[in-house]
Amino acid sequence: MRGCARRRARLLQAARESVLEDEGADRPLNRCWQSRRRAASARAGGRKLDACAGAGAGRIDRIEEPRIRKLVEHKWAEYRPVLPTATLRFLDREPYLDAARADERVRDELVMGWFDDFEREFRDPVLADTATETVTVCPPIMREMIEPEPPRIQRAYVEGALMRRMFRLLVDGEGWELDAQVRDVMARHYSFHLAAVEAVEADR
Repeated sequence: MRGCARRRARLLQAARESVLEDEGADRPLNRCWQSRRRAASARAGGRKLDACAGAGAGRIDRIEEPRIRKLVEHKWAEYRPVLPTATLRFLDREPYLDAARADERVRDELVMGWFDDFEREFRDPVLADTATETVTVCPPIMREMIEPEPPRIQRAYVEGALMRRMFRLLVDGEGWELDAQVRDVMARHYSFHLAAVEAVEADR
């Protein structure tokens, strides 16, 4: 228990050290992101809105899987000091879906009947096994989720989706309690990343 508390303290310290830089860069984008979502939901015909153009983030570029891997590896490296025994791995879609079926959280969702067609509907690109301290990422699913978004939103989603699962290794609790604690940490220290993840997933 003391080890978990120490890991949580290190997580919060790491968050505090980076939050000023992240928030300073992302505060204008937070406003753009919110206005973009509000306007997009009000428009008929599904026409793309790019309210972030004024912040220099309005260009929509195609993102490739090697770029996604680099973003994940860079963010992972920042947390290596507090996760020295954890493992990061990348899987293609089919082996990733097999791994997802074995994930305790996903198994619960399957039992509850959340999916009519699991292979088509499952869109969570990151898994975390707290027992083995393994984080698994599926770049193909990530790419599909963020292709329509501007570059800064793409990056925020990739990093945010990773942190949302990776932080499960750094907090106490089990099951949904873990997710609630992680969301609380992200809401306080990585609000832009959390907003990007939740908004992108809500649109899919």
